[in-house]
Amino acid sequence: MSTLKVTNLQKLDGTTFPVGKIGQVKSVLLGTQEFTNSTSFAETEATLSITPTSTSSKILIYWDVSFRRNNSNVNTYAQFQLYKDGSSHKVIDNNFSNTMGEKLWCRANYHLLDSPSTTSSTTYAVYWARGGTSESGGFYLCDGGSSAATGSFTLMEVLD
Repeated sequence: MSTLKVTNLQKLDGTTFPVGKIGQVKSVLLGTQEFTNSTSFAETEATLSITPTSTSSKILIYWDVSFRRNNSNVNTYAQFQLYKDGSSHKVIDNNFSNTMGEKLWCRANYHLLDSPSTTSSTTYAVYWARGGTSESGGFYLCDGGSSAATGSFTLMEVLD
């Protein structure tokens, strides 16, 4: 095996490639089966806090979880939002699963590089709700059928 060692990498225009370092990682394994059929957004198990070490740090957010639609009504769908410190921050998906068949399992996931511009503790959480027409079947997270499947929610501080 060969090793490439360089002092600096430059682009064709003479600028250098940014080199980020991970300052800290917060992660939680998601394993609790969750259900919703409510049109009101509710917090999921995917909730973590991180305290950036610099105001110029970025936070890389990664969420991945098993998902199951428990109905066949294409006029209903799951809605996911990322909350930051208790307020809606970014829409993850406002129309997830509307074309899926009944009891279809899949993965729901999301990535975001956020710039909190603070050194105070910052809490990120995934919220969800049902959208569309009334439906009795609802939706599940961390559901592998008869037993809960797993997922993860991770926050990484990327230093400048």
